[in-house]
Amino acid sequence: MPHRSLMLRSRPSGRRLETRSPLVWASLCSAVLAVAAPARADDRGVVEACNKAGALPRPASDSAGAAPKGCDPLSLYDGVGGKPDHRAARACALSGGEDDFIGRAAVLSMIFANGDGVARDDDLAIAYACDAGGAPAEISGRVGHLLERKAKGAEAGKIRFDFCDDITSGMMQSACTGRASRVKGAERDAEIARLTARFNSKAKAGYASLRKAFEAYRTAVADNEVDISGTARGALITEAQDDEETAFLETLRAVFSAAPPPAGASLTDADAALNAAYRKVQALDDQGLWGTVTKDGIKTAQRAWLPYRDAFLAFAKAAGSKTSADWLAARLTERRTQNLGALLGNDSR
Repeated sequence: MPHRSLMLRSRPSGRRLETRSPLVWASLCSAVLAVAAPARADDRGVVEACNKAGALPRPASDSAGAAPKGCDPLSLYDGVGGKPDHRAARACALSGGEDDFIGRAAVLSMIFANGDGVARDDDLAIAYACDAGGAPAEISGRVGHLLERKAKGAEAGKIRFDFCDDITSGMMQSACTGRASRVKGAERDAEIARLTARFNSKAKAGYASLRKAFEAYRTAVADNEVDISGTARGALITEAQDDEETAFLETLRAVFSAAPPPAGASLTDADAALNAAYRKVQALDDQGLWGTVTKDGIKTAQRAWLPYRDAFLAFAKAAGSKTSADWLAARLTERRTQNLGALLGNDSR
C-alpha cells in the first residue's frame, strides 16, 4: 500500500495578490523584470505585448450567456466535482465578481489560448494573461510562452497552455497546489461516498467517529510535522493534508476490497519499527533540525494518531470488514512509520 511520505520543505507567505490593470503591471514589469529571476531574454517584448493588450477590446460580459449563480470560474473550468464546463466557466469569468490568485482573467487566458469552447485567440489569451497579474517573472514567463505559441500558430495547439505552468512565487505555488487539491479532493469524496453508501446505521456511526479522528490526526500532522518557515508553506500544508487523505482512501479501499489484502509486515514487526523510529526522532536535538517542526509537535501528532488508529479498527469491525484487525493495524502503523521516517531522512515511497 504505497503512500507518499511527508516531506519537509519551505513554503509561501499568505499575502493576497492584487489584481491590477495591464498598464500598471506593464510598468511594474519594466521596473522589476531586470532583476527578477529567472529573467527572460524577451522581457521587453513581454512588456510591449502587455501595453498593446491594454487597448484590445474584451468580449462582452454576456457573450457566453448567463453565468451560473454564485459560480467559481476555475472550478467550472477544471471540472471540480464533475466534468469541465468551459462555456459556463467563460460566462462566469466574464460576469465579474471576486477574483483570486487564479481568478477570472487567468481562466479566460487558458480558455482563449486553448480554444476551449471558443475559437482560439492568441491575442485575447495574451491580454488576459497580462490582466491576471502576478509576480513579474511569472507574467514574463506566461506571456512569453503565449507569444511563442502565437508565432508557431496551429502547431502550438497540440500543447495546452496552463496558468500554473510558470510558477516563480510561493504564493502562486500555494494557489496552484490548492487548485490541484480541489480536483483530487472532489474525486476522493465521490469515491468515499460510493464506498459508504451501503453502510447500515451502526457502520455509519462508526464511520462518523473515524472521520472525526482522522481529521484531527490529519490536522495535527499538517500543523506539527511540516516546516512552515519558507514561502511555500501553504503548498506544503496542502500537500501534507492531501497525502493523508490519499492514504486514508487507500486503506478504506483495502478494508472493503473483495480481493485478498496486499502482503505487509506483521503487526509485531510494524509496531517494533514504529517504536524504533519514534525513539530515534525523540532522541535527536531538534534545535533548527526541521525548521519549525519540533519534537513536542511530533509528539502531538503521534498522540492524535493513536485514536485515529483505534477508530479505524472499531469502524472496520462495525462495518463487517473481512480484513483482519491485525492486518489493518499493521498497515496504519506502517503509514505512521513512513511519516517519522521522513523526519529521519528515510523518505521511502
